[in-house]
Amino acid sequence: MPTFPTAELPVPESWEEFEAIVADVIERKWDDPYTTRNGRQGQAQHGVDIYGTPAHLDGDLAGVQCKNMTEVDLDIVEDEVDKAKDFEPPLSEFIFACAAPSDAPLQQEVRELSEELSEDGVFDLRILFWDDLSLALSDDRELLEKHYPQFVEESESLDSVKRTILESDISDWTYDDTEGRYTYEPDVDLRIERDDFENREDFHEDWAQFGSHIGQKFTVTIFYGSSPVLKGYVVAVDDSRADIPMPDIETHSLTPYEYQLGKILNIASAWNYDKYLRRTDVTVEH
Repeated sequence: MPTFPTAELPVPESWEEFEAIVADVIERKWDDPYTTRNGRQGQAQHGVDIYGTPAHLDGDLAGVQCKNMTEVDLDIVEDEVDKAKDFEPPLSEFIFACAAPSDAPLQQEVRELSEELSEDGVFDLRILFWDDLSLALSDDRELLEKHYPQFVEESESLDSVKRTILESDISDWTYDDTEGRYTYEPDVDLRIERDDFENREDFHEDWAQFGSHIGQKFTVTIFYGSSPVLKGYVVAVDDSRADIPMPDIETHSLTPYEYQLGKILNIASAWNYDKYLRRTDVTVEH
């Protein structure tokens, strides 16, 4: 069974490799086969390394700035935003992709800046951290094999675990509220563990807000035996009445596996998981 959590892939050493990874991930997210890397090193790029026409923008243009940096602050983001304002034709969406780990305070600052930019008619602003890119790679065998072939053998075992979860019956899972642990009874080596409550982060996206209750983001880790296999982000909504796996940032959708994971996470809830998916406009891919 797996011994390496492919959701925690090592950050590439070169900017060229990092940009290639971002381009491949973005092409998948945008569903745009004509996603293009902008010019070459040394040419004026106006803060845009990658551009294309994402399906969710109905023909409008989006751009991405790639920064293979493990430490990022708002000043760096704002500097690239200012450059991207001069890109032609104008962008409707701008994504800052970096190699830094997820940073909740920076995410909030970016959300606030995005709101200002949108109100001024500039563009919507998004940020992708290495955690987001790494998870996208670990969920796509073709891209994982292309950029991290050394981890494909582990990924084959990972696929087996994900397939077991996808095909499992909800009644086969038991939940220990004291430990925050879900155990798969047909194979008790397979379990899902929730982050401790104190490790939750405020999540301010509009879709996760119910009245005065903002979302709460936390991590779940899937184990086989003593080995962590995969991590994923989940958002508790409506004062923790339902837990929803983090949907795709562009399509606002879940894969069938993520949908099944959500069903398992909600087995102890008295509330209707599918109802909350509808209320948050989160869809399931087919």
